[in-house]
Amino acid sequence: MISKYLFLTISGFCIKIIFKPSYDMSIQTDLISEIITKYKSYISKSNPLKSDFKIAITEQNINTINFIPDNQNKSIYLFTNFYEKKRVNYYVTYYYISLYQFNHLLLTIIEKLLSLNRGFILRCTGFLYLNKHILTTTYQNTSLPLTNTSFPKDKITINKSAIIKKIGAHFFAFQNPCADSRKKSSGYPIDKLIIFTDTLTSSYFVRMQNKNDFINIIIRHSNISKYSDASLENSESYAESMKTILSFISKVDVWNLRIGKKRIQQEGFLKYLKK
Repeated sequence: MISKYLFLTISGFCIKIIFKPSYDMSIQTDLISEIITKYKSYISKSNPLKSDFKIAITEQNINTINFIPDNQNKSIYLFTNFYEKKRVNYYVTYYYISLYQFNHLLLTIIEKLLSLNRGFILRCTGFLYLNKHILTTTYQNTSLPLTNTSFPKDKITINKSAIIKKIGAHFFAFQNPCADSRKKSSGYPIDKLIIFTDTLTSSYFVRMQNKNDFINIIIRHSNISKYSDASLENSESYAESMKTILSFISKVDVWNLRIGKKRIQQEGFLKYLKK
């Protein structure tokens, strides 16, 4: 039996998915079909000579699966490996995992690649306005802008989180295939970042001169906030991601829009961009 494979191109990274032979063809076919359906916009039409990361999917040895009964609740718990790190850029997982678990593994790999290649993930929305790409996030941990407004849906490019990556001297925003329902593999050069502050007082829209004021906002809304333990791998990822975030802050044009959520839902959003 011969292994099958496909390549995913995500924010410029090439991730090779290797489907090892399986005696249970149905479980293999089901997972392959689910992966192709979810990530079809990111599947490379050619076979690149080099990949940045490899995920091999294989059958699990039944001896590594543990069934533990809970007699009190009349239940049985199953414990087994989710994935194994074979090499720095080579992981192995199994056909019995769900698409949700594969999505989680893929996100883990994307975050790892970003930390080593001037990138991070930011909780935000994004849209096109006058051929320029604008990102929006919030000061507080509230619902993201544009998700509950009358903003033209065809202009929204990102609705949950973006992959932020520095390419050359500029930062680009890519859709996050693990979180965003919109599917497009190419990136958008970032023109500006707007930070919303929910307020009951009068509204205003101003450029932020002191960028140090929003460093914590970016960290709070980025995947860097997850690097909380003291492991060597996470400490190195944190250091590299912090360098990228500080570079992002110095390069991007940042604005603050103070406005009540009800008001922006009633009046719309474009009104403030035209000022």
